[in-house]
Formats: sequence, structure tokens, C-alpha cells
Amino acid sequence: MEKRKKVVTIIIFFLSFLLSLRIVYDFDLWMHLAVGRFIWMTRIIPTQDIFSFSQPTYPYVYHSWLTEVILYFLYTHFGLWGISIFYSSLLALGITILLSTYKKTTFLSLFFSLLFIVPLVSFIVYQRTQAISFVGLSLVLILFQLYKITYSKWILFIFSILFMLWVNLHGGFLLGLAFLATLIAIETGKTFLHLRNIRNYILLFICSLAGTLINPYGVRTHLEAIWLLIHQVSAIKNPDWAPLFTRGLSSSLLFGICISILCCIVVFRTLKTRPKQAIITLIFYIFSLFSRRFILPLIVLLIPEITLTVDDMFKKIFAIKRIRSYSLVPVYVALSTLALIVIGHTVQSVYRMHSEYTSQQVYAARFLPYALPYGATQYMKRNGVSPRLLNDANWGGYLEWNFPNKRFFFDGRMDTFYSNGESFANVYMRLISAESGWESILDNYQIDTVLASTNKLWPLIVLLKKDPHWTIVYNDNVSIILQR
Repeated sequence: MEKRKKVVTIIIFFLSFLLSLRIVYDFDLWMHLAVGRFIWMTRIIPTQDIFSFSQPTYPYVYHSWLTEVILYFLYTHFGLWGISIFYSSLLALGITILLSTYKKTTFLSLFFSLLFIVPLVSFIVYQRTQAISFVGLSLVLILFQLYKITYSKWILFIFSILFMLWVNLHGGFLLGLAFLATLIAIETGKTFLHLRNIRNYILLFICSLAGTLINPYGVRTHLEAIWLLIHQVSAIKNPDWAPLFTRGLSSSLLFGICISILCCIVVFRTLKTRPKQAIITLIFYIFSLFSRRFILPLIVLLIPEITLTVDDMFKKIFAIKRIRSYSLVPVYVALSTLALIVIGHTVQSVYRMHSEYTSQQVYAARFLPYALPYGATQYMKRNGVSPRLLNDANWGGYLEWNFPNKRFFFDGRMDTFYSNGESFANVYMRLISAESGWESILDNYQIDTVLASTNKLWPLIVLLKKDPHWTIVYNDNVSIILQR
């Protein structure tokens, strides 16, 4: 029986890995690689901005510094293939952790539930560093369930190590602490009079919190993470911080409906038999209505429940409780269908990855949601890069990776930067939108070159094209460069 469980666990990981395998389309990847290269080359973990001329000494915590070193190592040795495999492995690991402990569900239910679970996780995590926090949250949930039974000191030690690694791998460690605190609060709700239990849970949280203090920035890591939660200008600019239902995003609406339906199913299933599960699911669903950052722990809570729901569905369809009693024909049909889906997705993903990863130019041209400025970067490599270049925010990381000794105006991190009490993202938006005072911003930062996307032409570009002091020096179907 134990051997069969190990085989099933391996199959779950393997199927999850194949179903989550896809091309990396993440604008921030290039910034992560640039940070990893800086740390690898200099053996220094930076404490302030190292990429922009607009905010050159801004104090900044690189929450993912260790992950960025790992990504840089993988990219230099295995290219984008290494990045895709790394992220897919993390997603598969998190899913396997959550599913491997459920003994009451049949193997067929576990396998088929992946067809719902993997797309759900992939939509919110995709091929990004959030995969680190997905694994962390999965471990917190499973380890907490074990701790409730044993109160083992070894689990306290594991929690400390987990959060020590997490705080250096991804800024989502703060979400992990909040998730743990919520689990503890709900668990102690009915056992409030048992002081020993309260003491054990307080000790668990203290050990976890102590682990997060072991990082290059100390308490500053926590303060900056809290600052990001409080000052969410990003909620307007960045879909990662947006509410679950975001106007204008059809994919967000569909995803929000799916999450809402799943939450309703879970709450109704567990309200009488497992009220704690229903309460914590409802709590994080309400939080996610305000910010997508809270969807990740919600998904971690939903994954085991999805498996149980699929298992109930199979039992009703076959009207039998155990897989060994199933008629073999429908089982073979179900497994064949699953195999075809997995093989079809894998072949398609590998084919697309091969066609794009073998050529930087092809990859840049097919990048989503819009292309990378491959042609413009080649032009600047031949003709030089202005030290005062205004760039598209999403291209900042790509430029930082391609020009390691240059600084640029803006990148994906800087929507969290504040200057004179104002978010620097607002300064950037006023400039590219050519709002009142845009000329003074250009002059204050001595900007003499502008690189913009032709896919979403800024009002600023329209005005500069008419200005005789500005000249178009490069233009293609992806990007345009103007110089003063």
C-alpha cells in the first residue's frame, strides 16, 4: 500500500509538471535575471536601486534575491528551457504536496482533478516567482495539519527553516505569515480555554516569525512588505494587485466567476461537517475581492476540496465507493482521455517552446501581451544607448538585462517607489500621457531619448513626433525611438 502511494505521488507530480509546462512570458523575468547577474558577479546583495537614473539611490529590498540568483544560474546554463522547467517543477511540487496526503480519494479522482487544478494555479501563478510562495503556502497548510496532531518540536524547526528560506526567495513570505496566523486563529477559536494549545500555537508562530528575520535586510524586509500592502498604487496599474473582479479584463471576470463558484461549493460542502474550512475559505475569498494577492492562499485551500468534489462526482457516476470495483471499460476510457489531454498539451507546449526558445528574435516577436523591442535593442547595441532614455515600463527589465552597465528611467519594480510623497508611477504616467507639466518632467530628468511601443502609442509620442526638436531614429512594427 505504501509503495502504491509513492507511485501515485510520482504520477501526480509528473502529470502536474507536464500540464503546467509552457512558455515563459513575464516582463519581470529580465529584471530578475539582471539582479541575479549583479549579485553573482559582484557577490553583493544590493540595498538600493541599481537600475534607474531617475531614482538612483532609492532604498529598495530585493525580496527575491536568492530566487534571482537561481534564475540567473539556470538561464546561463540551460536558457529559457531551464526557467520553464524550474517554474513548472515548483507548480507540480505545490500541487503534489497538497494532494499526496489525501487517502480517502481514489487514484482516478486525484488524476482527473488535475485537469481543474493545474489551469487554476497556472492562471494566477503562471511562470513567475509567485510559484515560490505557492509551494510555501502548500507546505504551511500541510505542516500545520500535522502540527495539530503531534505538536512536534521537529515541525517547529521545519517551520523556522521554511520561513527562513521563503523570506530570501520571495516577498510572499508575509502572506505566508498571515495565512499561518489565520489558521491558528480559527483553530484556537473552539479551544480557547486550553492554554496548552494556545501556548503551542503561539510558539509555532514565533518560530516562523523568527525564521523570517534571517535575511540580508533584517526587519526592513518586513517593513517594506507591509508598506507595499498599505500603499497599493499598484492596484490601479498592476493586475497582480487588482481586485478579483477587475473591470475591462474579460479573463479576470471569467476567472472570478470560477473562483466564486468553487468557493460556494466548498462552503456549502463543509459548513456543517468542517466549519473551520468553510470559515477560512470565506475569509480569503473576501480578501481576494480587494486584491489578487490573497487569491493564492485561497487556491491552496480550494485544491484539496476540488479533489474531494471530483471524487464525489466519480462515485455518483459509477455508483461505487472504491476504484477497484469500477467497471474496467469506463476506467480505461477515462484514463485514455486523460492521457490524450496530457500528451496533447505537452506536445503543443514543447513544440512552441522549441520554435521560440531557439531564436531570441522569434521569442521577442511572439512575446505576450505585446512584443519585446528586439530590433530596437540591436540598434542601440550598434549605435549606443543614451544615459537619459525614457522607456516603456514593461521593457525596463529587458533593457537592464541587455545593457548591464546602463541605467534607465523606469521598470516593473518602480510602481512601489515614492518621491516627495507621491508614487513615482504617477510621475511616469503623467509623462507618457502628456498631462499637464510633462515638459518640466522631461527637462528635470534631462531625457533626450524615448523608446516606446508602437502597439500602444503614448500621447507623448504623438506630440514629440510633431516637435521639430525631436527626430525618429528607429522605427519598426514593435517599437519607436526618438531623440532630441
